[in-house]
Amino acid sequence: MKLLNKVFNLFGLYNKLIDYSPYSYSKINTWKRCPYKFQLKYIEKIKTPFVPNLALLKGSFLHYCIEKNTNGKEYATTAIFTEEEKNKAIKILSRFRKSELCQFYLSVKGEHEVDFSILKEKDIFKVANFENINALFKGKIDYLFQKNNELYILDWKSGKYIDQDDQKFDQLLLYAIWGFLKYENINTINCSFVYIEHLKENKVIYHRKDLKSYIEKYIEYINKIESDESFEKIKSKQCDYCEYRKFKHCIEEK
Repeated sequence: MKLLNKVFNLFGLYNKLIDYSPYSYSKINTWKRCPYKFQLKYIEKIKTPFVPNLALLKGSFLHYCIEKNTNGKEYATTAIFTEEEKNKAIKILSRFRKSELCQFYLSVKGEHEVDFSILKEKDIFKVANFENINALFKGKIDYLFQKNNELYILDWKSGKYIDQDDQKFDQLLLYAIWGFLKYENINTINCSFVYIEHLKENKVIYHRKDLKSYIEKYIEYINKIESDESFEKIKSKQCDYCEYRKFKHCIEEK
């Protein structure tokens, strides 16, 4: 662990107050996509009304069914996620459950919806209770299990499939960091984005020997965010879907 402590020294964070913690993949990714949105959401803490859409509701339904091991017929519908849409999602779920992909992962007893927290205390990185207000990182893992002295961490995906070569794995990397800290006997972690509708997965394997470099990557992200003084807006196609633009909080919409 003394080796890991050098990571903070390297990036100047050993004795620095971390203003915007706890961090999560989503929080860091928000800053990477648009620092101004990060400012609105996490610094100014501006709230916007929740606006559901069909893709989000369908994804929530599929996650629920996998976690609860149910066909979802009891799941409440809405004006958007209608009975017809629910029946379509049930067919997707049924097809997935018959697949080799599902049989491989869900035939082993594992844990669903795992809350995790990483704390840096003095010179040690360690797991902590999710409620710990001093946590540096927090998040939630869809599913994990151990098999043949290896840890498997999965994130269920619905919607469009992203090719393996185009897939970004930073989310799974954070999960793997926690996995190595949590399970000291584990030296290999297999991480996958599992695309339920497409019966495909994008996999990446992490090794304990590289843990220092994994942590360095995330500490570098934190250092960049903490040193950001302007939080400039980044224009992209994502602007069309941004809730802050929709509700007139974006610079151009005021």
